[in-house]
Amino acid sequence: RHSAQASLRSGSADARRSLVVPPTSAAAHRPCTMPEAGTKCAQRVRCANGFFTFLGAIVGLLVTAQGVLVFVGVALGHDDAPDDFWQGCRWVAHGSLCVGIGLVCCALEIKSCLPQVKFHLGWFFANRIGLALLYLWVGCYAAGGALRNGPEWAVRLGHATGILAWVVGLSHIVLAGCAERPQKEEPTVEDKPVAESNDVEADAQVEQQQAPAAGSPTGEEAQTMA
Repeated sequence: RHSAQASLRSGSADARRSLVVPPTSAAAHRPCTMPEAGTKCAQRVRCANGFFTFLGAIVGLLVTAQGVLVFVGVALGHDDAPDDFWQGCRWVAHGSLCVGIGLVCCALEIKSCLPQVKFHLGWFFANRIGLALLYLWVGCYAAGGALRNGPEWAVRLGHATGILAWVVGLSHIVLAGCAERPQKEEPTVEDKPVAESNDVEADAQVEQQQAPAAGSPTGEEAQTMA
């Protein structure tokens, strides 16, 4: 009888080992992510996009400031007043163009930060290439300065604005195909299976399978009775 009970216990232990689900770990339920090197590269690209987006907004503000300087320069004596009607029309158009182009640059840079653009490769590519062409034109337009006969600092401001616009335009061309990927949410604690509950269920199944029927003799007792 003792040997039969020992064999039953060993058999139940083996069955329990085969049925018990191994304890789960957080790494097993972690979603598949990019390798570490790829993650670092994606973070660097994200930082580069944010940095040059900020510089693009600065270029837009500088161009807008030059447009305001066109209108204010005459009143402050930094530029010559228009001599006739035709020069006056050009003066108004020049200042309005600078203000409008600067505001458009700022608006497009803000739009590139929206999820509909930065997570969509097609829209992001079109935004970057459009802004790159615009910045290359702005660099040529603003490099000479907003004022015709302005002071030296106004000419230097135009040169700095043009160089910065060229740098931002070239960077937008390089990063045009580097759209960001939306981040995946980590599974919550409720979604993860609990190892202890799996062990309890496995033990219950083993006991039900290995427990002999009530009142039925064991193998050794059956041989003795026979």
